[in-house]
Amino acid sequence: MEQKTALIVGAGHTAAERMAVQLAELNWQVIVVGQDAERLMALAERAPDRIDPLPMALNSRENAEQLGAVWGDEPLHALAQFQPVLMPLQITLAVRSVALMTGAFAAGLRAARGVNLVAMPRSRDLEDPLSQAAEGAHSRALRALALAHQKAGFRTVGLLSAGARGKAIAGMAVDIATGALPTGNGAVRAV
Repeated sequence: MEQKTALIVGAGHTAAERMAVQLAELNWQVIVVGQDAERLMALAERAPDRIDPLPMALNSRENAEQLGAVWGDEPLHALAQFQPVLMPLQITLAVRSVALMTGAFAAGLRAARGVNLVAMPRSRDLEDPLSQAAEGAHSRALRALALAHQKAGFRTVGLLSAGARGKAIAGMAVDIATGALPTGNGAVRAV
């Protein structure tokens, strides 16, 4: 059986941590990327033979390009990106980070016919115009990325998250990554 590999970006989010542990329990090899080295090391200690920490800035073009060059076309079955939920109102920065990481790992995703999972913030307050605008901007960016990714040979799926539902987001992300929950390209699943 082929070794499955996932790269989880923005691993400082509770759902990202849960997803890493759940995939490790399913014998996936998991690389967790984030800016808090101590938190990543603590996460890796939960499954030291399955979870590898990689502390780095999430929005650095140089970092993304270096990682992508090292990774090459090694199969990557799931790229899970939690940057948008870590910075919900910093839309440009979050979308840039998602685009950088997706571009860096496109060859690996293509090789595995993998899935790019993007967790997006869901407005908690439907009356707040700024939150509504942020949610809409993230959704439009995801649809645009999904069209480009479909041509590149892999799927992009959005997970719309309303706050502190880490367990539910992680569970759905694992189900999509493992194929237990079939999803089409550009689909957005609300959690």
